[in-house]
Amino acid sequence: MRAVTLIPSVLLCTAIAAPVLADVTPEDVWNDTLATIKLFDQSVTADLERDGNTLIARNVTFRSDDADDGSLSHTTQIEQIDLVNLGNGSVKMVFVSPVISRITGSKLQELGEDTFRAEVTTNATLSGEIIVTGDPDAMIYALDGADFEMLTEISNSDDLALAQTNEITVSNVSGALSSKKGATTVKGQFNIAADSYSYQMNQPGDEGSQMQLSASLSGYASEGDYEGPRDASTTDWSAALSALSARFAQSFETGVFEAQLADGDRPSASTLSGTVGQSWVDMSAVNGTAYYEAKSTDFTAMLSGPSVPVKDAQISIANSGVTMSVPLTQGDAPQPFELGLSLDDIGMSASLWAMFDPLGELAREPATITVQLTGDALVFEGLTPTDPTSIVSSNMTKLSSLNLETFFVSFAGAKIDATGALTANSDGIAQMGLPDLIGSIDITLTNITDLIDTFTRIGLTPPQFGGLAQMMLGMLARPGPEVGVLVSHIERTADGQILANGLPLPF
Repeated sequence: MRAVTLIPSVLLCTAIAAPVLADVTPEDVWNDTLATIKLFDQSVTADLERDGNTLIARNVTFRSDDADDGSLSHTTQIEQIDLVNLGNGSVKMVFVSPVISRITGSKLQELGEDTFRAEVTTNATLSGEIIVTGDPDAMIYALDGADFEMLTEISNSDDLALAQTNEITVSNVSGALSSKKGATTVKGQFNIAADSYSYQMNQPGDEGSQMQLSASLSGYASEGDYEGPRDASTTDWSAALSALSARFAQSFETGVFEAQLADGDRPSASTLSGTVGQSWVDMSAVNGTAYYEAKSTDFTAMLSGPSVPVKDAQISIANSGVTMSVPLTQGDAPQPFELGLSLDDIGMSASLWAMFDPLGELAREPATITVQLTGDALVFEGLTPTDPTSIVSSNMTKLSSLNLETFFVSFAGAKIDATGALTANSDGIAQMGLPDLIGSIDITLTNITDLIDTFTRIGLTPPQFGGLAQMMLGMLARPGPEVGVLVSHIERTADGQILANGLPLPF
């Protein structure tokens, strides 16, 4: 999918860099804007007029068709942009009118075999002035103390589509963007900070019901940089992605959110609300590989309302994180990937514990989940803008190896800890899109039998399932070095056998 054409009003206020002592004219700024828009394969039309020190661009239109059959089109219109020569080698860029962007398509959403037409309209307003300095090949766009508002409406001509409005407000925005164009490459960096960032979503449903979601962030900041070919190919995306180096990061100090389902004038049946502490997201693409890392602290969520059976239904997570790296381009050799998830100190309120453990027989300790996977996969086709999720389809990738670096779960005093390594058996038969994997996994279980007994005793597990679980543990595991500890070495051989601690399993 091509980038949204709000680039002049959004990206141009998102970075900071050292100033360059040179002159820039309104025509230089306009040409730089055109070059930036055309990097995203969009056509530009406008009526230009010189009025003294001001270059006026009226009826500005950016347009792209993102599908061969024209079923998806993207148009951005701005009635007027003023580029004012300040007489000191810099230019003031003013968006006199809002930026209106429309995405129209018949394949924006799918439901089963049905496709339906929808239109997304975005109205963005930037109150503030952008000051441009530098020279024609190395410009800096700076913004100080501006406010940004964006309203997005999703409408449809089909009963299957969901109507929706989204509103974003960013207050006291400061920062700058710098860009430098060489003979064959373009590079830049940006940095933005804002006092507050708020988001509201309304989605009307049937018979007066309405889903409402709101969130606000304080101490918001983002930064990044990019470098790539000046004339990137829009047909050979593997080549374009291989030559691209880009990074985008954003963070905030605190956040608050609330979601509820309203039914006309009646109070909400349930409301989900919560807070989150310092959090950040870091995304990058380097040499055809995408990297993603996100972390947050002090997350709490509470469910309340007439339909909630308990009061003070609350969960908390002290620290959480997600990591990922995946190849985006095809190659003749397997390429590495990595997936990770961590949830530390997961807690529940006493009322939630009491729902399934009223007598307090379980150890009410914070839970922890940690999973880390690495491996190699052969990618047959590169990522394309028409099907950005196809990189994970079974006909595009073939798993070569899978390493279970970490699998750790702790709950109510019990623990599961596992590591392992598996490789694809070239002589095996693939099943359900996965190759025949051979290798081994080592597992350590602590206090698992006690947990199963407790689950059975308090009624969370039927006796027959509890007995079956204990029997399976007897087949798969053996006593460990300490009381309450079981260990197991599970191996799958090239001839298809599954061994537990060296003994074949009867299934």
